[in-house]
Amino acid sequence: MTDRKGFTLAELLIAVLIFGFMISSLATIYSTANKHMFQQYRTNTIKSGAAVAMKDIVNNLMAANRIDCPCSSSSPCPAGCPGTAANTLAFAVNVDQNSGCYPISTLATAPFTPSWHYFCLSGRTLYHHTGTLAGGTGCPSAVGCTSPTCFTEASYPAFCGPGGGGTTVTQLSNMITLDPLIGALFTRMGAVNHNVYEQDQVKIVLRVFWDPANMVTAGYNLTTSGRIIDTTLTSDVKINRSVN
Repeated sequence: MTDRKGFTLAELLIAVLIFGFMISSLATIYSTANKHMFQQYRTNTIKSGAAVAMKDIVNNLMAANRIDCPCSSSSPCPAGCPGTAANTLAFAVNVDQNSGCYPISTLATAPFTPSWHYFCLSGRTLYHHTGTLAGGTGCPSAVGCTSPTCFTEASYPAFCGPGGGGTTVTQLSNMITLDPLIGALFTRMGAVNHNVYEQDQVKIVLRVFWDPANMVTAGYNLTTSGRIIDTTLTSDVKINRSVN
């Protein structure tokens, strides 16, 4: 019969200690990688949402012929528009700026279908209201354009958000924060320090801001795993509209 020598207590303790260090190291690596992965995913999602919102604004604004808000310093502001800098962008496609008659172009098919677009901010959420315009008197109209065959500012939504008005209401982003230097999403000629020199030009400053400190809820805290996300997109669009 042969005696088999087993592990001593000291050897077992050393093995357990080494194993514990390995588990601790693996857990640290996993935790760091997990935090980085989700932070990167969160950053990409928020920035992509801002890019899609900016693209939607620019693509629709490029087809505009009439813009009502923000107004330029050379034209009076319609009711409901605060001035040359605003968080509301209201414009129409294939509609005359001066008379409101439509269509301007006989090619009244997409993307030139007479329609209105209304981008607005409710809290930190940016919405896009839109609707098409039926009928119309054509431009130029021999008898002039009279309501309801002409477009007026009253065609825009009564308020911003679901139920405000329009054929479709689309939520573009819910992380919007105003740039502290600009103070508004949309600006036109006459706005102070905005470098907008033409009344047909619209500057868009879209800032998205996410702070984990604002996401603390019962039993779930992102302040230890998340970082602040702050990015700003800027575009300048010149539209084809009447002189006045």
